[in-house]
Order: sequence, then structure tokens, then C-alpha cells
Amino acid sequence: MKRYLFLAVMAVAGLEAAAQCTPNPLYQDSVFGVWPDTLTDFVSGQVGMFYSDTLNLIVPTNAADISPNLPAVAIDS
Repeated sequence: MKRYLFLAVMAVAGLEAAAQCTPNPLYQDSVFGVWPDTLTDFVSGQVGMFYSDTLNLIVPTNAADISPNLPAVAIDS
């Protein structure tokens, strides 16, 4: 009985943890990227003032979607 109860609790917890994001239909046709542009479209924050902003990320479903023409990045330790 304890196993079934444990299994039921884990199943409910797994369902609750699976749906944390709501897809934005504005970027539905995009392949992958980050919106808005983090250098130009973020409002400057001020000390002691409430600040809120939204960053949308779309990650590629497959590594083949990424352009091979990107510059190489050297990783040093």
C-alpha cells in the first residue's frame, strides 16, 4: 500500500513540475533565439526600485538547426 501511495504522490508531483512555462504565440514561427534583444530592449534598473522584465528563449530541437557558419569559440580550462 505504501508503494502505491508513494507512486501516486510522485506521479502528481511529476505532472505539476512538467508544465511551468506558457509558450508565447508571438515567437511560434521562429526557429530559435532570444527575445527581446538583451543589449537594446531592456529597461535600465535603479537601486531601490522594483524591476521586472521578460526574456523569451527558444532553443533548437536539434543541433542540425544551428548554422555551421558561427565563429569558433576557444575554451580555456
